[in-house]
Amino acid sequence: MLLYVCRDGMPSHVVLQKSLAKYAYLDKRDRALISRLFRGVLETKIQLDYVIGLYSKVKFGRIKKPLRVILEMGTYQILMMEHIPDSAACNESVKLAKRHGFGSLSGFVNGVLRSIAREKDRIPYPDPRLEPVSSLSVRYSLPEWLTELWMRTYGDKAAASFGEFFLREQPVTLRIRHTDRREELIRRLLDGGVTVEPGRIFSDAIRVSGYDRLEDIPSFASGEFAVQDESSMLTVAAAGLAGDEQIIDVCAAPGGKCLQAADRLETGMVIARDRTEEKIALIQENIARMGVQHVRTQVCDALTLQEQDIGRADIVIADLPCSGLGVIGRKPDIRYEMTPEKIEALVQLQKDILKTVSSYVKPGGLLIYSTCTVSPAENQDMVRWITKNLPFETDSLDPWIPAALRNKDTAQGMRQILPGEFGTDGFFAARLKRVE
Repeated sequence: MLLYVCRDGMPSHVVLQKSLAKYAYLDKRDRALISRLFRGVLETKIQLDYVIGLYSKVKFGRIKKPLRVILEMGTYQILMMEHIPDSAACNESVKLAKRHGFGSLSGFVNGVLRSIAREKDRIPYPDPRLEPVSSLSVRYSLPEWLTELWMRTYGDKAAASFGEFFLREQPVTLRIRHTDRREELIRRLLDGGVTVEPGRIFSDAIRVSGYDRLEDIPSFASGEFAVQDESSMLTVAAAGLAGDEQIIDVCAAPGGKCLQAADRLETGMVIARDRTEEKIALIQENIARMGVQHVRTQVCDALTLQEQDIGRADIVIADLPCSGLGVIGRKPDIRYEMTPEKIEALVQLQKDILKTVSSYVKPGGLLIYSTCTVSPAENQDMVRWITKNLPFETDSLDPWIPAALRNKDTAQGMRQILPGEFGTDGFFAARLKRVE
């Protein structure tokens, strides 16, 4: 699983989902161990590689990837998993090295891991007073460029709090589709042994834990709730739907926001678009499971102008491709894949999409712009670019969002939710009105 991510570049959440589905027959504890070891290595990779580098006579970059992953797994068990004996972590790592054709290097693996085990309480990490960026980077396994960006933008304490939040177990949040049945649904979940907590922001959100597989919960199969982080519910809340709007969601997959909007419509319609059949299939799967009305899907690249839609939409939802830095806690490999150069390219892509899709908004209509990142260039700076270059002005969010979210920025039509602020992902949304 780790090689699929670290060597082949597959997204970690996809690998984990497919693997756990493949091994669904295993005991819940075994699947939990697989998940913990897989996610744990990805979440702490920078720290693990730093420690391995201290005790390896071979430069870390020269170690072949399968062997690196074996060392990372062993080091993670030694440093982070107290219930696994150090000797077991070392022995299993040696067996893995032999199994993957590195028998001649099994002594090297054994030596590095046993050194780490002996020294684990005395590892010389970077001094936070002398090397604040390196210290925070290693401690929370955040790349130094990202650590510097967040320290500069939000301050040292906030940057550390982001890193700490990403290392915690992320909550599973459900959006209850029919709020009049909320208490009944919660009672049935509790009766089924599921632990339920209220959401922190929205009344139709609940947090669940203590279940085995979500797919085995009857109310999931019957479409009574959608899996959706509370922070992402901000996009549709910002639209302030009355129920009769014509909405175009231009980058809709996997469908959380367009389905949330559709649930709030009575006579309106959501046109949910994305650029491939595979992405549209994800939306259609959820439409079928939940029996959602008021939504239609279309395969459509957001960069391609649809002339028939110019000036037709009451609302365009533009939840655009972004760096994803707000959801690192759920997709830990993002921190290693993203770079400042990739962010620059994404900013240009966002602008190109906005130039096209903003034309679909009728005069007086709304453009709801959102991302799942914590990057000023993609968020606050992008809103300023929109108001300067496109016929839109910001419109206050305050009448449409819960009081807990209101701050000095919401009156100006935008809200950056920071990672962990409400125990949720990082997220950004802005409400912009088209002017004549």
